[in-house]
Amino acid sequence: MTVLDRLFLRLSAPPRPAVFVSGMPKSGTTAILRLMGLASGQSAVNDPFYKLDLQGIQFRDELFSGQIALGELMRRYPRIWRGHLVKDPNLVFFHEHLSAAYPAAGWIFTIRDPRDNIRSILNRLQLPGRVVAMQPLLSRIPETWRRVLDGRSPDFGGDTPIEAMARRWARMAERMQHAGASVVVSKYEDFMRDKSAHIAAMCRAVDLEPKYSIMEHVDTQFQPKGDRRAVWSEFFGPTELKAIEDTCGPWLAAYGYESGATGR
Repeated sequence: MTVLDRLFLRLSAPPRPAVFVSGMPKSGTTAILRLMGLASGQSAVNDPFYKLDLQGIQFRDELFSGQIALGELMRRYPRIWRGHLVKDPNLVFFHEHLSAAYPAAGWIFTIRDPRDNIRSILNRLQLPGRVVAMQPLLSRIPETWRRVLDGRSPDFGGDTPIEAMARRWARMAERMQHAGASVVVSKYEDFMRDKSAHIAAMCRAVDLEPKYSIMEHVDTQFQPKGDRRAVWSEFFGPTELKAIEDTCGPWLAAYGYESGATGR
């Protein structure tokens, strides 16, 4: 067998991820993935679902409706999934399937205060925090993000984009809470306090050795920066802020977040 034959077999074989990273968009998933990869010297794959979108592959509706299994999608497009660490916000919804298929794989779940998380998503999309002002601007939002704002893939419902995102946050928080000790929680706020120490702790929690310094990379902006100075009660209207707190309320305390619209 030639070197090229062996390379082809390796690239076409089903992927064997060792660590899955998932969580809400703009909760630190990309930074955690990239920095853990740099610290451990392991390959990292970012957003395979989005990469399939870029190739024009229609799969989301079929995947979330159960018409196609995630494992089949991974077998069809192995190169997109090939990495020691694999991150995608949607992996939360396939935790049971992936845990059964890869029982030795570690899991990192990133979480961020939902008021700050939703504010950051809207900053990313250059949308205001009040639904009335937001509505005329939604038609310009790309399809992948529209699914998040519309509460699709999977279907959450919600009368407004704010409510749809709050339901997504709550569903993710609930699923990972029920997953128990098999999931390592990475709080965005802890990461921001001491990035290097947090990354080292996350690596060790999933049996990766943080062998390399990441000091020159910790302040790299892996995603467009939002306005973390924004005051929630000013960015959102009272109705929008109440919708977030009412929807996410049962899970705020579980992850160490305070309730109350005047929290910041």
